Amino acid sequence: MTVDGTQYGPYPGQPTTAPRSPHGTYLFTGETAQRIVEDLHRDHCGLTAAFEHDGTLTFTWDATYRDEPGAERVTPDAQGRYAIGGLWPWDNWQETGEATPQP
Repeated sequence: MTVDGTQYGPYPGQPTTAPRSPHGTYLFTGETAQRIVEDLHRDHCGLTAAFEHDGTLTFTWDATYRDEPGAERVTPDAQGRYAIGGLWPWDNWQETGEATPQP
């Protein structure tokens, strides 16, 4: 997966429902969720995210990202996967693209 309109990724994820949807929720490993957070911070779009000490991932946004500021908390499931979706549209990763460079 990639965030639609960006060259970030690829983010291997599993859809939580069928059929796949651009605004659907996908399950990501903790490592992949960390890459999503790092890439999100590169974008400077008004949406940020951070992991809390208990493993919860919290997305926060300001009025430049959505009409009103807000936050969404994502707790990992029993397998340590994060259900992320609804904050931006997903797109399929083009196999010809290069992965986001990691620092």
